[in-house]
Amino acid sequence: MRNVIIFGTNRGIGLALVKEYLSKGDKVWALCRSASEELKNTEAKIIEGVEVTDFKKIQKLAQELKDLRFDVFIHNAGIWTDEEIMGASEKDFQDMSRAFEVNSIAPLKTVSAFLPLLAKGAKIGLMSSQMGSIDDNSSGGRYAYRMSKAALNAAGKSLAIDLPEFVVATLHPGYVRTDMTKGNGFIETGESAAGLYQVLENLDSIGAGKLWNYRGEIIPY
Repeated sequence: MRNVIIFGTNRGIGLALVKEYLSKGDKVWALCRSASEELKNTEAKIIEGVEVTDFKKIQKLAQELKDLRFDVFIHNAGIWTDEEIMGASEKDFQDMSRAFEVNSIAPLKTVSAFLPLLAKGAKIGLMSSQMGSIDDNSSGGRYAYRMSKAALNAAGKSLAIDLPEFVVATLHPGYVRTDMTKGNGFIETGESAAGLYQVLENLDSIGAGKLWNYRGEIIPY
């Protein structure tokens, strides 16, 4: 039985990941700002009031859990912003800054705070997106989301190099039907979570520092 910690678990992919790891017999710590009834109905150890951009609170939480050692660490929390560059307003650029704060910098905050709590060889999964791939961008637009996820991919690569005692990768969950996608998508959250689980299970140092999709395929940066 392993200890698993997941940030961003209230709904969608994060909630599905909680259920996936629980179904495998693991102990799961589910962190979120506010727990949904569906999350409360799981056997996860739920910690509410978690704001991933607040480094002091994240550090305090890590201190409270300092006697634990986690075998799997997943940062799933993130936001979607929808802006266009033509006719952009000051608010659009403020939203872009917020996207970087949540999607790019916050994962580094949680990893940094929880490093002392990670078991040797722990898997670290950072939820990114194929939209963060510069090579894959053929449609343009979605500046904040693309840029913030590209930055996260860069962070994941550096973490994989700087933390050789762990196995770090960024993850693309697929185009999933969630509230973030307004119910649009090609797959359900359960299929995505099952695929991501297997990707992390199979991940080793050779695959570290890369962007993987839920089907176990590498996406070029």
